[in-house]
Amino acid sequence: MRLLILLALVAGVSCSHPTLNAYPPSPNPNGCYVIVFDHPKFLGIQDVWNGPGRWSSLGGLQRVRSDGWHNEIRSLRVGPGATVTVFTEEGFQGTSHQFAADTDLGELDPMFSGRIESLQLACR
Repeated sequence: MRLLILLALVAGVSCSHPTLNAYPPSPNPNGCYVIVFDHPKFLGIQDVWNGPGRWSSLGGLQRVRSDGWHNEIRSLRVGPGATVTVFTEEGFQGTSHQFAADTDLGELDPMFSGRIESLQLACR
């Protein structure tokens, strides 16, 4: 009887809430990726976005962060086969900046740190 109760509890817990992927995917082996972090100096929660890709709103990217990436990026790493353009408004609007391949930026400029709302990732 105890075993049945335990199995019922485990089944109920595992089915009641979808789980987030606690680990980001691996970077694309062709080098077309960006790794984003929600804290400066490559700390905090990180996620890997493989390209090419265009994200007109980062709020819906909830694979690793349950509340998405809207205004959360504070440091990033651009893969050797990628170019990343960030925007301060959704829909690829507002102030923008392009980061070249192999860019490791442990602290974004205050104009962009925590203010990125859309992003484009192009492959070379």
